[in-house]
Amino acid sequence: MPSQTKVTLKEIMFAASQTGFAKEDALDYLPRKSAIEYAKGMIICSQDNGPVGLFLVLSGRVAIIGGRGNGSETVLRIAGPQQLFGDVGARTGPLNRRTIALDRVTIMHWTAEELKTLTARVPRLGISLLHDLVRYSRDLQDRLTGMAQLQTPQRVACAIAHLAGRLGAEMPDGSWRMPGLTHQMLAAYIGTSREIVTCEMNRLRRQGLVRYTRNFIEVYLAAVRDLERYHWQARDTATSAMT
Repeated sequence: MPSQTKVTLKEIMFAASQTGFAKEDALDYLPRKSAIEYAKGMIICSQDNGPVGLFLVLSGRVAIIGGRGNGSETVLRIAGPQQLFGDVGARTGPLNRRTIALDRVTIMHWTAEELKTLTARVPRLGISLLHDLVRYSRDLQDRLTGMAQLQTPQRVACAIAHLAGRLGAEMPDGSWRMPGLTHQMLAAYIGTSREIVTCEMNRLRRQGLVRYTRNFIEVYLAAVRDLERYHWQARDTATSAMT
């Protein structure tokens, strides 16, 4: 009987990069299907019901939310156009997960059985999906590190920069514009209160780093990321001084 060896995701991704698969787009291998529309606020899938598998956002945005028995909720991810999301693990575990439409959204859906068949036929699809999973895991790791090591004002700036880079488009003046998000939604994404988000967003606006209305948020991404790097360097310096 052959021996089994545990391989980490990092090792798999390194091997994939050596074969040239890591930069490939999973959308190149997924067959097109009929689009499904959801109205704003509708639940697309949850721990209790809804389709299982992989989803592609064609238009609009969705939020993947995890809730606990005490009523607290955390926005695990916000996905926009041409981004994939799935419900792997959504039916088990301590978090009561659900995916809701933040706007009127159009999506494509592939079932778990379809994915199993597709990845067996086209192995590069599996490698590409794995690459997306690792990138998403690294994003979560960065957010958790920020929660543990940065003060709330810095976490707000980091979150705004990340979301603008993922969901926004560059404007002629160098800012990045993304569709508006409520301060309550941002608070659930960052892990703080709506009042603190409002206070910090006003501070960033006074500094000329962001502009926002109910319809959009514009972020001067380069300046905010410079601020983000400064906060991480200051944290590292303070940590070194204490050791």
